[in-house]
Amino acid sequence: MSRLPEAGRGEPIEVRAGTRTCASATPQSFSWRERQYDVAAVLDHWVESGPWWRRFSGGEAIVQLHWWRVETRPGRESSAAPGGVFDLCWDEAANRWVLARVHD
Repeated sequence: MSRLPEAGRGEPIEVRAGTRTCASATPQSFSWRERQYDVAAVLDHWVESGPWWRRFSGGEAIVQLHWWRVETRPGRESSAAPGGVFDLCWDEAANRWVLARVHD
């Protein structure tokens, strides 16, 4: 497994999740390093609270990390992205998607 930095510190990615790009919708595809990856299957989904020191900030709600372990299908063109298993994370505090892990 190739491990990128922890959630929120992974590589930023663009995620298409239905018609929305938010954590409540299942990712359908994502772009990483100038390649498009289509999600073939969602293998797992879970939600974590952030570190305890980030949970409350001036009375704000608990920080949530929304995780999606997805399997992608290989592209049909020779320059297309290969298939694989990836952990995508929506970090509410940073208001962004990151690629947190790439499984070999």
